[in-house]
Amino acid sequence: MRALRPCLVLGLVFASLSASAQPATVNAWRRDSLGGALQARVDALAPGETLRLAPGTYDGPVTIRVPGVTVEGGGSAIIEGHGEGTVVSVRAPGVVLSGLRIRGSGDSMPLVDAGISIESQHDVQVLNTVVEECLFGIDIANSQKVRVEGCEISSKPVQDTFRGDALRVWYSKEVEITRNHWHDTRDSVAWYSENVRFVDNLAERARYSVHGMYSKNLLIEGNRFYSNAVGIFLMYGVGSTVVNNVVRDAAGATGIGLGLKETSVVYAKDNRFVYCATGILIDNAPWEPNTRNWFMGNTLAFDGAGIVLANDREGNELSGNVFHSNRVDVDTEARRTSPGRWEGNVWDAYDGFDRDGDGVGDTPYVPRRYGDVLTGTRPATQFFRGAPILALIGLLERLVPLTEPIELLRDPKPRLLSSLEDHEP
Repeated sequence: MRALRPCLVLGLVFASLSASAQPATVNAWRRDSLGGALQARVDALAPGETLRLAPGTYDGPVTIRVPGVTVEGGGSAIIEGHGEGTVVSVRAPGVVLSGLRIRGSGDSMPLVDAGISIESQHDVQVLNTVVEECLFGIDIANSQKVRVEGCEISSKPVQDTFRGDALRVWYSKEVEITRNHWHDTRDSVAWYSENVRFVDNLAERARYSVHGMYSKNLLIEGNRFYSNAVGIFLMYGVGSTVVNNVVRDAAGATGIGLGLKETSVVYAKDNRFVYCATGILIDNAPWEPNTRNWFMGNTLAFDGAGIVLANDREGNELSGNVFHSNRVDVDTEARRTSPGRWEGNVWDAYDGFDRDGDGVGDTPYVPRRYGDVLTGTRPATQFFRGAPILALIGLLERLVPLTEPIELLRDPKPRLLSSLEDHEP
């Protein structure tokens, strides 16, 4: 037994050393590949190099200072911010972030804690990346030639007023936001910016799907904005194009499909605004002298009010639009005629004929506003619109008007369609 004892001791020592060495090797690899060393690995990149992250969770925050590098995640690499500040900060030009999952920013509104921050850079791309549980999604400031494509963005699971913006474009130029999906956020904004393109995006359950302010040449095309408080709102800007969008269910008390406030040279064509409290709001627009806004081929259906004109400024041209099953097609916030040039619109309330079959009504469409004494003096009574008693009051106002009715608008060539099916949502 005594002869075997040294061998037994040596065997136990060898086994102990082997057992302790194996976990040390695994832990060292995990630290290098799945966390703590990520900032060092990013700093070690040479300009133009690509870092491909293996599946797993990596510790942030991370700042990228090397120009032209690419960080790829293949859809399975998570950069976790642990609730501290901005998760990924891009501070070099030409950076590409692709296939990452970024989560867990801080909670500071004044510091704009975000999933991704791009500041004072150019030629930066964020592709096919998920940003979740971050106060702000992607913050782009003082930058140009930035592309955000194929991303999914959501904010923190808090009350909507305490969320940050999905996309925040600030003092930037030539920004492309394409084929993204943001939901359960606050707004997506383009402020003090120029040549920003929102194309083929989906936004749901936000406040403003797109909010432009003091910006020039915005393009908002082919987007779907569902169940947001406001679809598109443009303020104090010039030269925006809004085409082929669908805004649906902006149905709250202040729900608006498209809003213009002191905005000029807007081209709005072939959009659908359905089930909104207000389809289009025009407030002191166009604002710049001797400018116009154009509204053509839009469908306004099942809205509380199709178009509301909150001013008496001239310069709005409305043609080829379809008004279908709205509670009120056109309304003003004062007892006056709606300004603007109306021609060739389709009105489901038009009761004229087309005897020569040219698709144009034989008589102008001239909706009139009568006294509206009750609903005008007590707006809360509009809740009962459609009830038998208000229908009777409305009939009496038209039979024996207390004042001369006001022409809301005059469309000299209303169009008739044999069927409105193609224009329903």
